Amino acid sequence: MQTDFLIIGQGVAGSLLYHALTKAGAACIVIDDNKANSASRVAAGLINPVTGRRLVKSWMIDELIPIVKRKYAEIENDYQLKFLYETELTWHIPAIDIVQAFEKRLATQTDFVGQSNLEELRSYFNFPFSAADIRPCFIVDLQLLLNSIRERIKSSGQLVTEKFEYEFLNLENHRVQYKDVYASKIIFCEGSAAIQNPWFRQLPYSLNKGEALIVSIDGLPRTRIYKFRQTLVPMPATQNLWWYGSNYSWEFEDDRPTKQYADSAERELRSWLKLPFSVIDHKAAIRYATIERRPFVGFHPEYSNVGIFNGWGTKGCSLAPYFAEEFTQSVINNAPINPEGDIKRFTKLLVSQSR
Repeated sequence: MQTDFLIIGQGVAGSLLYHALTKAGAACIVIDDNKANSASRVAAGLINPVTGRRLVKSWMIDELIPIVKRKYAEIENDYQLKFLYETELTWHIPAIDIVQAFEKRLATQTDFVGQSNLEELRSYFNFPFSAADIRPCFIVDLQLLLNSIRERIKSSGQLVTEKFEYEFLNLENHRVQYKDVYASKIIFCEGSAAIQNPWFRQLPYSLNKGEALIVSIDGLPRTRIYKFRQTLVPMPATQNLWWYGSNYSWEFEDDRPTKQYADSAERELRSWLKLPFSVIDHKAAIRYATIERRPFVGFHPEYSNVGIFNGWGTKGCSLAPYFAEEFTQSVINNAPINPEGDIKRFTKLLVSQSR
């Protein structure tokens, strides 16, 4: 099989890169083992414009939101399906110092944040202090998005369903070969599997494990997302299912759900939510984040046909559309990649470690 690009991984990053490259006229083959608990398959699909205890703007959010709207609308038009939902998030602020920081910010700057209707919220939740509304937020229906793009790739004869094995990759001067596939370039979008990647495993990544519960709640308004210590996200295309999570574990034995998290999360939710609920499922995954919280995008400085598109942490739904467009323009039209995401910033590290 001959192709322009061989994409490894079909999470949100690999899917959006596949879409961008094929829209630009490139041929792609995707290799993915369809792992049920990949980070993209477990994630809520949430895009939040602010971050941290001080409600500061997320990196690049002013540039990202217009591209998020445009790119997902483009994909929705192509597939005639709804993937992106605009909403808002109400954060039940968990500490008095954060309340003070919120009030100070609200007095001088109101973009993305506002005061919540506390009386309405207290009919559904127990919370000790004030609450902040954050808008706009977005929910990406990741299950529908990934399944739809996967079916498109499969029906086009461009999907190889198997685990990628590095030992079968041969690099030549102007192309790569993987078993019976020949491509001009290979791009790794493999999430946490990148820790085994011989070309990029030396990058300053930071793995963490996240767990979440899928819960059924009747009577809770689904017009918004709710957050206290963890987050309740209405799951699109369902009547009463919610995603509740997630934690960040920096030390873990495996990628399986733990009873410790399930017990703690259920106890926390019962204390916060006044409505009854039932636990339907419990999910866990390993996130491939980066120490500096910036993605890895571009090609290896010594192997110009080996690329990476990874390192999103919890921001894949917002960052991947922007960088998929930049990456595509870089390979099609030799356009620059945002230097804060460009893998060139690690040239010395990658060159020294490959020798």
